[in-house]
Amino acid sequence: AQADWLITHLAADEPEPPPASGIHTGMGTHTPTGHTPRSVLMRLEPEGVTHLASGRDLPWADWRAEHGTAPCSAAAGIGRPERFFAMLRAAGVVLSRTLRVPDHQAIPADALRDLPPGPILITPKDAVKCVPPHDPRLWAVRAAPGFSDACWLDEIDQSLRTAARARTSAAAGITL
Repeated sequence: AQADWLITHLAADEPEPPPASGIHTGMGTHTPTGHTPRSVLMRLEPEGVTHLASGRDLPWADWRAEHGTAPCSAAAGIGRPERFFAMLRAAGVVLSRTLRVPDHQAIPADALRDLPPGPILITPKDAVKCVPPHDPRLWAVRAAPGFSDACWLDEIDQSLRTAARARTSAAAGITL
């Protein structure tokens, strides 16, 4: 009821929610005070990759240029592995196989051996649990948030600066 901004984290393949009438989703709703919080959508996008065996680090665009449209596999031992797989597909990766591992569990080396030839994309959380020597096909994908409104942080910054100036002026007895 007091929020100025609501950030909705969507999976890469998840459609934008329609404007809602209930306060629970925050999309286009009014608080009891009549204030309408601003909404911004966020989706994770691949930003870069690290080759586990060599430590080679590449921006996502360079990795895609190098590996083209070759089929890959992906493995994840996170709470919602489907989000990771959907992010990769949305970024143009053709996934020939996916491997879901229970959250917080290491990806078994024998399960990796059963995956088809080609790169295997994993999360950084899973990479730290991989024991050397690393399968030379493993690449850890770093994700970064992508926002529906690229300027939303600038707007928050401006609002905070305006509020700080108003507070400073009020404390000094100055009327704006």
